[in-house]
Amino acid sequence: MKESHPFVKKYVSRVATSLLVTIILFLAGCTTQEINRPASTREIPVTTTQMGNVGTVSVSDNVTVHFIYVDIGDAIFVDTNGKDMLIDAGCRECGQVVLDYLSRINASKIDIIVASHHDEDHIGGLTSILSAPYTLDVWDSGSTRTSQVYQDYGSLATTKNFTIVERGQIYWLNNNTKVTVLNPNQPLEFDKENDNSVVLKIEFGDVSFLFAGDCEVECENSVLASGLNVSAVILKAGHHCSRTSTSNDFLDSVNPKIAICSVGASGNARFGHPHLETINRLKAKNVEVYTTLDSGDIKIRTDGKDFSVLNGD
Repeated sequence: MKESHPFVKKYVSRVATSLLVTIILFLAGCTTQEINRPASTREIPVTTTQMGNVGTVSVSDNVTVHFIYVDIGDAIFVDTNGKDMLIDAGCRECGQVVLDYLSRINASKIDIIVASHHDEDHIGGLTSILSAPYTLDVWDSGSTRTSQVYQDYGSLATTKNFTIVERGQIYWLNNNTKVTVLNPNQPLEFDKENDNSVVLKIEFGDVSFLFAGDCEVECENSVLASGLNVSAVILKAGHHCSRTSTSNDFLDSVNPKIAICSVGASGNARFGHPHLETINRLKAKNVEVYTTLDSGDIKIRTDGKDFSVLNGD
């Protein structure tokens, strides 16, 4: 594992030399052009880390998690030798980007779609996915919105096997891949949409992933107070590595080796994501940080004992 991550230097340089571009992105919002793979994609060297004894996981098994570049939002595909899961699909224009990515990796099915919460940069692209010829279940937080994007998503999602999930539920993607719902509580605890995010922990052998949606500090504190085991090797940091998420208390409990920040050019221009405070908190805990802003598509492959961080596709 590298001693330091070059994100901060590259981030400052990019912003300083591309002020005009960021102003344009600020005005334009999420567009088809912006959700193309970044031209300056950094090639990720193969980083392989050995975690210990693999236990009962078959050596023929593996799990690959794809963090797909969709600019401002989240889109995560979990590929197993059993059921496959898609967590979010970015903004409306991103749905086709996700479908194209899945085609390139020869993913022929989605068994479970997870709508982490109902902001446009998470569920907008799901309308394209839900319109595609997949047989699937939909997992949802159970919150409601008045937005058009929510109405469009909901009208399609409820035609599927629609499930409102809640904290403490356990599912299995195959005999060896366990999914635990860490959030939300039911009935929902919070008025804020982000804090009712579906937060999942996926365990495969000695390697575990925690997907935090847009969970902010209040949500994090609720998850910690539940007493559930939140420790994970790989953390998809909450709310695009905003300063409102990934608190020190949460980091101490998760204790990740790797953190993924899902953010792109327009998210950086509009909101300043990822916030430097959050990057510094992660670096202070010796967590290696990867961002889709810097690296484009990212995939993490594991056999339950070792894991490798690679460029996507």
